[in-house]
Amino acid sequence: MAIPYDDTVARVSESIDQIRTLWRGEPLKLNDKVPPLQPMFQPPHRIPIYIAAYRTAFLDLCAQKADGYLGRPAESLPAYAKMRAHILERAAVSGRSSGDIEFRGYLLCLFDDSRREALNRAKREPFVIYMISVLSDISLKRAGFDPQLRTQIAAAWRAEDYHRAGELIPDELLDAFILCGTVDEVAARANAYHEEAGMDVPLLQPILQEEAQVSAVLDAAVRYGTRVTAPTLPSPASGGGKMAPTLHSPAGGGGKNMLGRRLAGAWEVVRPFSFTASLLPVSVGGAIALGQGRMHWPLFVAALLGALGLHIGTNVTNEI
Repeated sequence: MAIPYDDTVARVSESIDQIRTLWRGEPLKLNDKVPPLQPMFQPPHRIPIYIAAYRTAFLDLCAQKADGYLGRPAESLPAYAKMRAHILERAAVSGRSSGDIEFRGYLLCLFDDSRREALNRAKREPFVIYMISVLSDISLKRAGFDPQLRTQIAAAWRAEDYHRAGELIPDELLDAFILCGTVDEVAARANAYHEEAGMDVPLLQPILQEEAQVSAVLDAAVRYGTRVTAPTLPSPASGGGKMAPTLHSPAGGGGKNMLGRRLAGAWEVVRPFSFTASLLPVSVGGAIALGQGRMHWPLFVAALLGALGLHIGTNVTNEI
C-alpha cells in the first residue's frame, strides 16, 4: 500500500499509544496537515492489545506496553517458555508485574482414535507438511532438532512429493509442534503448555475443518477447562493499573456500581452526543420560522421530539 515502515516495532508501538488515546475518549492529533481525530465513543468494555510476533524487539515491546502475548501456531513448548521468560524479565525492568501480561497461544490439533492413528494422519496432511517445512532454524533448534531435517522436508514439499515428505517427519518432530492424539491426550498436551510453559489460555485450533475434528476440539477444551481455572488480566484498556472491581466484588460498591454500569450501557447504546445531527436542522428551521413571525410552537416541539425519537431509535437498532 506504499506505506513506509522503516521501523516496524516503533510503528506498532506508536499505533498502540494512538489506539489507547482514542479509547480513552481523547482527541488524537496525528500531524499538522490533518485535523485532530475525534473519538465517537469509548469502548464499554476493556479491549486488550496483544503482541503476536516472535522477534526479540517485539517481545520487548510486549513487555513494555502490551496487555498480552499471542503465540503463533506450531510453536514448541520450550520455545514458548523461553519467550515468556524473556517477556517477564523485560517487563520487570519496565516496572510491570507478571500479572499485567496474559499469555495465550494457538495450538494446532489433530484427533483420531489413538495417538498412532493421529500421527499417521497428520503426516498425510499437506497443511501439516507445509507447517513443518516453514519452521525456522531457531524454532527447530529450541525444540532439539537439526534444521537440515526441515530442509529435506521442504524440498519434498516443493516437489509436491507429499508421500516422501511425510516419511521424513519423525513422530517426535510432530509431537513437538502439533497436538496429535485422542481428546484426552490433546487436553493433556494443552495442560502441559499451561503448566510447563506458562500459557494462560491455550487456543486449540483444529487442523481439519471437519465436524468430527471441530467437535473433538470442543471436547478437548472442556476436558482442559476442568483442570484449569480461567485467569483474569488486571490491566485495563488504557494500559497498566488494576482491573476495576466487578459487580460481585465487595469493593465494587454493590448496587451503585451496577447502576453506573447500566447508565454507561444506556449512554453507549443511545449515544446522546450524536443528537445534534437531528436536532440542529429542526432548530434552524424553527429559528427561521420565528424570525419570520410564523412560528407554531406545538408543531415545532412535535418535530423536535419526532426527530429525536427517530434518531434514538436508529441508534438503538444499529447497536442491537
